[in-house]
Amino acid sequence: MNFNNAVAFLLSTASTVQAGQSGLRSLSAIGGDFSQGFNSCTGAKCGVWGDPHIDTCDGLIYDCQATGIYTLMKNHAFNVQANFVDVSASDREHIIENDMDLPLGASMTNDVMIDFLLDDSPIFQFGFGDLSNHDGTFPAEEGCVINHSYKPANMPGTRKERVGNVEQCRKRCEDTQGCTGFSYWADSWCNVVNDSSSLIESKPNWSRAVSGTLDSDCGTHEPDMSLLEGEERMKHGYIGEQCPLLMWVDGVMMDLSNVEKTMFLYGDENSDTNIELIGGRKIELQFKMPRGDIAAIRLKAEGKGPGELWSCHWDFWICLPGSDQIEFETGTTGLLGSPDGDPMNDWMDTGGTVLEMTNFTLPEAHNDSMAYCVDNWCVPQNETMMSFHGNTDYGDHKCANETHRDFIVTDPSCVLSAEKIEEVCKGMPPVAYYACQLDCCMGGCDQLPDVIPDLDRPGVPTEAPAGDPEGECVLVNTPDEVCPTATGPVVTLLQTTGNEPLPADAPVFHSIYQDPDPDDNGDTTVHFKVNNPFDSAADVYVKHDENVLTTFTTSVCPAFEIEASGCNKDEIIEVACKEYPGVAPFALVNVYFASVGINSDSNAEIDQCCEPEDYEPSVGIVEYTFKIECVCPESTTQ
Repeated sequence: MNFNNAVAFLLSTASTVQAGQSGLRSLSAIGGDFSQGFNSCTGAKCGVWGDPHIDTCDGLIYDCQATGIYTLMKNHAFNVQANFVDVSASDREHIIENDMDLPLGASMTNDVMIDFLLDDSPIFQFGFGDLSNHDGTFPAEEGCVINHSYKPANMPGTRKERVGNVEQCRKRCEDTQGCTGFSYWADSWCNVVNDSSSLIESKPNWSRAVSGTLDSDCGTHEPDMSLLEGEERMKHGYIGEQCPLLMWVDGVMMDLSNVEKTMFLYGDENSDTNIELIGGRKIELQFKMPRGDIAAIRLKAEGKGPGELWSCHWDFWICLPGSDQIEFETGTTGLLGSPDGDPMNDWMDTGGTVLEMTNFTLPEAHNDSMAYCVDNWCVPQNETMMSFHGNTDYGDHKCANETHRDFIVTDPSCVLSAEKIEEVCKGMPPVAYYACQLDCCMGGCDQLPDVIPDLDRPGVPTEAPAGDPEGECVLVNTPDEVCPTATGPVVTLLQTTGNEPLPADAPVFHSIYQDPDPDDNGDTTVHFKVNNPFDSAADVYVKHDENVLTTFTTSVCPAFEIEASGCNKDEIIEVACKEYPGVAPFALVNVYFASVGINSDSNAEIDQCCEPEDYEPSVGIVEYTFKIECVCPESTTQ
């Protein structure tokens, strides 16, 4: 799906909220994570999430992968600013060697500053400190071999398992008898091996892997707060995946070193302004408006922890109460737009003048959204509310004019391979499809499930995004249909090589056509197309014999990709049948599936005559050998 289609789709999605309608969206109707605990706020919702994606109050979604301090929202009630910092996902060795830049998607929200303007509440700031204070190699991977994995990928009796990080992958090896080494992949898969496996270098199109042995320091890292400066190191709390939690009140750093996982950080349930840490993961702020209703903000800590590739960052959501709807409609500016029901006016300058959104063609689209952010919403030094980290100052955090190239799913700097990104994002709602690809590229695949409920709002269509295959396959002439009067099978599975049983509820072959004598030359053939019975996209190789001239056959092996649970609509396979005296003609076919959804602990290998791709070890391969009847079995066949 190209970016042009993605943006056009997102704009059409946003425009389902008609201009002139109220921009307010009921949280009870939106459902999902945000509504829990926010029942007292029933207004428009806007947010910033991922790396980072902007979701305006009218449902327009665009990206702002720039660094610096930006205005998220400014109106009569709030002034909210955010500090976007570099993701630092740039250590793939083969990318550095090729002198390639990062794609867009290289920033995330490190600090949020909130000023409630309707009472004497102080300015609140929440952050993680400077977690980039390292030499470019991630502390969590010290002692590991980068972009290498083991082959065979798994030791006997084990298979890949999902874990949270490389430390947990090492722990799995320590707990497995006979294990001496391990590989941790960017999509959280972990393989454990013994001395019979050898370390191999990753191919350029493979997902990012780090590997180590139990004799190395790989996977022994613990969150290192020495990345923080002195006062921050002493006063931080913890939130999310061992992320350091820092809080300032009117520029004064609070001591959170002894906070509990759930407690009020400011005020209490009876206070007009209160801030609560919930479950060691979320911070919820509530502000009582002059008319008595509530404005609410939620900050959720995301990321895999300090020193990790996809580091600590905030997802930010704000709910504006309905009582001040007119004021919000007419006076709200910032990256989050204005809640007036018209997504097409959500790009504006600091004075509220609407800017035209016209240039959504490749490769300018991303450049335009970045330029919009930087040109209009960078916070000048005399207006910043940020308390700076350690010995840094405004000059270290101000907006940077960076040159980026446009993102595509096959971008070689992505930490996941293109096929894995597509596999993860194929089921995402259209409004999150492109954002999913971008976050997966940077290492944040596992964040999307938490965000989706907040994006699932009334009026958002659920059909596949533009460019995706439309509709499901309609299978005809399947093995159960091609010979309706026969009691014997038309297709028989003779052998499975690998540890992936053939799914019983979907046929591998369809559009079967038995052609016993097409040219009156004695040749017998059978035609068919192939179905993918798995719920993940797969590369398919079909090895079989085909007739050459009139008396000879040769082995061929066509290959093609089939979407998840889909069928090949175009490729017709014609197989030469074997004929022996007293035996009905039949064909032998070997079908290989290679997919990230197939167990990788398989002994199957694709025949070299198929000229297979060089798949990374975490891609599973299975081989099925079939016998296909070239004529319908007699009704008396047992």
